[in-house]
Amino acid sequence: MRYFYQNYRTYVKSKSWTQLRGDDIDSTKLKDCDPIEYVKDLNVKSNLKGEILDSESVANPCGLVAKSFFNDTYALYNSSSGQIAIREYGIALESDFETFINSDNYETVQWIDKEDEHFINWMKIAAMRKFWKLWGVVDQDIKAGQYFVDITNNYDVSKWEGEKAVVLSTVNALGAKNFFLGSVFLCAGILCCIATVFFCSMGVMSEKRIIEGDHLKW
Repeated sequence: MRYFYQNYRTYVKSKSWTQLRGDDIDSTKLKDCDPIEYVKDLNVKSNLKGEILDSESVANPCGLVAKSFFNDTYALYNSSSGQIAIREYGIALESDFETFINSDNYETVQWIDKEDEHFINWMKIAAMRKFWKLWGVVDQDIKAGQYFVDITNNYDVSKWEGEKAVVLSTVNALGAKNFFLGSVFLCAGILCCIATVFFCSMGVMSEKRIIEGDHLKW
């Protein structure tokens, strides 16, 4: 995603950790979710069962971050062998499930599954205006060939002239391909080397002044 500022202060604050952990909150504790507090503030009006929610009831989950959930879906095809399975589970950290917990009777009171791993990854705020969110994993080897991605385009980015793209990347123990972090670490290393040389040079070139005891008398 590009030109989406998840780091905007109002956006970052607009969520309730209490609610995300599975506890219900009433209208007196909705300040953290401003301006998305009630069902009427959402684009979705029904619960997970497809039943219409009371427009004056508390949105569960509430807040701007939850409301802006990215809901495009993808299917990957090879021109010769057909569809390739994309695993959509195991893409969030195990520790995340201690923070994102469904409420009691969640199918009735929630408009989205808070334990859905796509939702969990979206709720993790990105620091930059251009960011990646892990959507799925292909467990089989991808051989050279012609591939097609079938996209269900639910998420409209034209309102803010944003951009979105599908990225296929190989992940290893150090994570996925990331030029930004590499550039940051390289620049930081160069600056540290320059600072080291500068201070060492100052230490060698500066004269050591020995103050004799007589000079301290007045």
